[in-house]
Amino acid sequence: MHIVRDNIIKDLGVLPSGIQLPVRVIKVNKGILFLMKKVILLLSFAFIGFTHADYNDGYKAYEKGDYRTAFREWQEVVGEDNLFSDFDFNPDEPKSPTTHSQAQYNLGYMYENGQGTLKNYEEAYKYYNRSARDNYGPAQLALVKILLRLIDGDLKHILTAEQKSNLREGWQDIAEGVMKLFNNKHASKKDREAAEDIWNKYKLWNYP
Repeated sequence: MHIVRDNIIKDLGVLPSGIQLPVRVIKVNKGILFLMKKVILLLSFAFIGFTHADYNDGYKAYEKGDYRTAFREWQEVVGEDNLFSDFDFNPDEPKSPTTHSQAQYNLGYMYENGQGTLKNYEEAYKYYNRSARDNYGPAQLALVKILLRLIDGDLKHILTAEQKSNLREGWQDIAEGVMKLFNNKHASKKDREAAEDIWNKYKLWNYP
């Protein structure tokens, strides 16, 4: 049960002091909440056909080397995903990869490699991270690899002085990312093996 006090008039300074404002008691109707969830899910399903069409159009364009069109199509897929991204009814339940996850990964890859857009490692990291949160194995691996490039590779020059002075935290992020990938039941055997190789190569057990 939630108690909501209407303070709008009082905040405007219209009511004389001492006058009690009415208190509205609002009961949260579980039936209404259930119906709202159903409506939202139905709306999201209505977009599925369009989403898959956009994704497939992007894939076909990419295969032809038309990176700009592919980039635009996958942006539309991700845009539709954002429409419902705040409605997570089971936040504790592990997520499964979707077409949106793949599109986010693809955008990250294109930003990292300058395909259909200018190279932008910050945007690449952002899209890889979004996709990785959906347990998409390739994105989790790409996220680890771009962090490795930043900390121990060709992108070191991008780091600020403060970041360079706190590399241990970066290595801990990498170790955590590798563990998530290795334990991801949706990841391919190839990606899990790559995670194990990175774990051993960089001795990530030193960064708990």
